[in-house]
Amino acid sequence: EVLKFIGDGMLAIFRAPEGEGGEARACEAALAATRDLAARVQPLNAARTAEGAPPIRYGVALHYGDVLYGNIGAPGRLDFTVIGPAVNLAARLEPICGQLGVPVVASAAFASRCPEAVAPAGEYALKGLAEPVEAFVVQGRA
Repeated sequence: EVLKFIGDGMLAIFRAPEGEGGEARACEAALAATRDLAARVQPLNAARTAEGAPPIRYGVALHYGDVLYGNIGAPGRLDFTVIGPAVNLAARLEPICGQLGVPVVASAAFASRCPEAVAPAGEYALKGLAEPVEAFVVQGRA
């Protein structure tokens, strides 16, 4: 579910269904969305390259965690959103895509729920976090 657009960025959430396997299903849905994104961008980039234009580059950070959600703001200017450490970690993880030259990175929390889909990429210091965070790259086409 696309929650909002923020400048040239987007915030999407994938709710984990209750019951056994719900967390993994939410992560698999997020992976499917990244693969769909890659499939849609590829022909656009082929056309851009043919025209001599630079390719569209993007970065996606996948993380699993608890969030607070609801309407936040003042009367007359409410915004339905999610907040919390999980949202902040995902936002801070996304720039690792550029450092690694990959379109999608994932957190350890995400990787533990879809271990076959990712490979370790090392630890990275992230803005605002005291300890380095382990990052993973998505294997295969993402």
